[in-house]
Amino acid sequence: KRWRLRNMDKCPRCGEPETAKHVWRCRQLEAVRLWKCSVEQFKREMGRMHTAPALMDAIAQRLIEWKTTDTLAPMETSHPGLNQAIHHQNELGWDAFLEGTVSIYWQPSQATYFPFTGSPK
Repeated sequence: KRWRLRNMDKCPRCGEPETAKHVWRCRQLEAVRLWKCSVEQFKREMGRMHTAPALMDAIAQRLIEWKTTDTLAPMETSHPGLNQAIHHQNELGWDAFLEGTVSIYWQPSQATYFPFTGSPK
């Protein structure tokens, strides 16, 4: 409705009021399918950038949970610093992650992966 392309503010997929948050979190089956495809594409891109596999898996899992459920399941991992990054991002919000507000703890957790790859980073 904002762009005056439609005369209603209802989501064309599910009929709920279409807010910015709803666009991300619409749980209609096709919206969820497209979201999962987008998350997988993002995960491949993270892999191309040599992101630690544990970080890629955790971020992808959290983004899918955030889209499809109201509460995030506890997540524990043995990757150094990853539990702290996940917990902090949960506090900041995954919508904030999508808008560019990412936990300061992702970087140190990623840095622990570089010695295994032979990267000088």
